[in-house]
Amino acid sequence: MEGVNYATFEVLNDAAARDKNNTYYAGRIIDYIDSQTIIVHEYSSYISDKNGVYYILEPIKKIDRATFEHLGQGYIKDQKRVYYNGKEIGGADSQTFEIYKWMHGDAKDKNRYYR
Repeated sequence: MEGVNYATFEVLNDAAARDKNNTYYAGRIIDYIDSQTIIVHEYSSYISDKNGVYYILEPIKKIDRATFEHLGQGYIKDQKRVYYNGKEIGGADSQTFEIYKWMHGDAKDKNRYYR
């Protein structure tokens, strides 16, 4: 890759990397994700940095970065909303939402069961 600072280059997962100047995804520079604060969330397509949360590089616009929590199995939440694979789950109760760790993709809140 052109322009890479190899002395500070770090592979973050199979698609994401960073150096002191840039964030890279699939070999290209992603200029809107901060290379110093990027977090690639384990076993997911979620990335976060000091500015926001992203699903497959698409910003999740309504998410509250200060209360963001990566739950796993495609789910994230903040103080008000729950998301699955980057899309808001309408009507989900963030305060009571939890995933079933042993059942991939299954979750519940005080109102219903999600599959």
